Amino acid sequence: MSTPVWGPQILVRALMEENIHVNFAITGGHMNSFDDYWSIYGNKEVHMRHESACGYAAEAYSKVTGKIGLCQATVGPGTCNLISAVNQAYYSNTPMIVILGQTILSDTDRNAFQPVKGSKMYEACTRWSKFVDDGSTLAYWIRKAARECMAYPPQPVALELALNFIEFAPQALLDPAAQVNYRLDMRAKQVDELPQPTPNDQEIEDLIHWLLDAERPLVVVGHGGRWPDCGKALLEFTQLTNIPIHQRRACRGSVPESHPHHIAGEARGRAFHTASHFLLLGLRVDILEQYAQWGPDKRFAQVSESPLEIWPEVPTDIEAIGNVNATLKKLNEVIKAKYVEDFKNKIGWRDEILEMKKKAEERMRARCAELQQKSTLPGQVDPDCLSLIIADFVHEVIPEATVILDSFTLSPYVSEKVQSSVTGGILDAGIHGGVGHGIGMGIGAQIGRPGKPILVIMGDAGMGNDGFDIETAVREKLPIVYLVYNNGCWIGGWNAMYGRDWHGAQNPHARDTDSGMGTLEGRVPYAEMFKMIGCHGETVRTHEEVRPALERAFNSGKTAVVDVHSNPDAYHTLWDRAIYENLFFVMLHHIPEELWTGMDSFKERTRAIFKKLGYDEWPKTPRLFPPFDDKEDFEWLIGPPPKYYKK
Repeated sequence: MSTPVWGPQILVRALMEENIHVNFAITGGHMNSFDDYWSIYGNKEVHMRHESACGYAAEAYSKVTGKIGLCQATVGPGTCNLISAVNQAYYSNTPMIVILGQTILSDTDRNAFQPVKGSKMYEACTRWSKFVDDGSTLAYWIRKAARECMAYPPQPVALELALNFIEFAPQALLDPAAQVNYRLDMRAKQVDELPQPTPNDQEIEDLIHWLLDAERPLVVVGHGGRWPDCGKALLEFTQLTNIPIHQRRACRGSVPESHPHHIAGEARGRAFHTASHFLLLGLRVDILEQYAQWGPDKRFAQVSESPLEIWPEVPTDIEAIGNVNATLKKLNEVIKAKYVEDFKNKIGWRDEILEMKKKAEERMRARCAELQQKSTLPGQVDPDCLSLIIADFVHEVIPEATVILDSFTLSPYVSEKVQSSVTGGILDAGIHGGVGHGIGMGIGAQIGRPGKPILVIMGDAGMGNDGFDIETAVREKLPIVYLVYNNGCWIGGWNAMYGRDWHGAQNPHARDTDSGMGTLEGRVPYAEMFKMIGCHGETVRTHEEVRPALERAFNSGKTAVVDVHSNPDAYHTLWDRAIYENLFFVMLHHIPEELWTGMDSFKERTRAIFKKLGYDEWPKTPRLFPPFDDKEDFEWLIGPPPKYYKK
């Protein structure tokens, strides 16, 4: 005879068997019994204020621990609010289990309270999404979810649970012996104890000879190196071979980025331009990798645990399927047995990289010193200078910090200067490209690495989106420092690009920050706001004030907000990169020349692109509404469009 138990008991037990003990959640009536049994059985629930923060926290927790992240939302609005964070986790290849509430089965499609088709919604941003319509299968679906969210490449899975199985009636286990006394032998093993695919012996030999024959080889390791924890093997590899390495995404910090062989920051561009051969290990190529278009005549070898990640748009000499950690271990074994002396002699390219890094560091520090001398007005803190101050502080005072990036303007500057020394030590939104994720991610990172320093780089836009989950950090007594790059505008520099007179108060691109510049009246006073709920708060208006404020914030042992009033005309580094020239053009080319009031440099760049497209002059933009200025405007409405629109 079947044993009757409550549905949430099965759910909680199955999650605990998979070594999942932390849940980032917002409760609701549909999920009460799950929350209750979760706490009754001694697990931790972090109750957030907005469901998106639940997902962001679960993602960061997973990335810093290497474990499965768990998050939960109730039916209807909760399910809808959570999806943006799950989409970010999906595109950053993060293993998560997402629990969603649902109404009772009899209310399906009957206009019940808080209706939503959650499992359908989440199909687009999970490995799979399942509406569980049989309570006796709850343990099965949790076990399946735990295995398959970790299958390479890792991705979230979602389970939508009907209220029948959570609140109303005990469930009958299909087979008590099989369900409750499930053997956990495989799940008890460490990640590197489980079977891992590796290239075959001939492919290993081919990779070694390919590297030996390469004039200037470079190894780029992506997120595929983080989950099997490849740091130790990668460090041994670069020391054996003298081949420079570059770590991307969640793999950053697997080998401390201060290592002489590691390339990052401002030396990266020149190194990638100069390198002749690239070995990609577990790298999912995307727009942030410039689709691996790193110059002509480059050659590639690619190793990934999934053939789906082999990038087909680059000239590739070797393709191999293998787990990054296992592949590196196998390479190291063969190199130590047969090729140590061959690689010892390959130091010319390594020494060239060391010189590149030295010169890049010198140029960067000289530039920042000059900028700091120019930017002396209160409220005009420059992102280039600020990021160097932050990086020096991290390296000298909190080297074990996890740094989370959530400021459109400041993040690229910080990313290029901070050198991480812990696996998963630099986190961001990836290609999802949202704002506001940093608040929840900071909470997840601190829960995952309790007591370790967590520094979250926020923008004022992200603070407006998700800022009040800082109260969650205060309530949980989490020592997290949120540094706010407060430039008072949606996107830094766009006021200057468009001109401050662009549509006046309706300007969608920036808010007017000139009045009260450098005073609390000129910006939203985030530090003062969050002091009221128990945060340590610091308001910073000059470069000299930044480091002392950071020291006091970390020494406080509390959730802290350091509000840095920054230059609204400073802009993201991508506007100066040639690869984004066409993107810039697409965003701004539609403005008629006579209405342009912004920076002359951007106006001239737009004019230059028009010239490349065959226009000697800025194309005339016809009016679509009367009064029409000339015959051409009117004829465009009734006849063929002018030359520009044909293009």
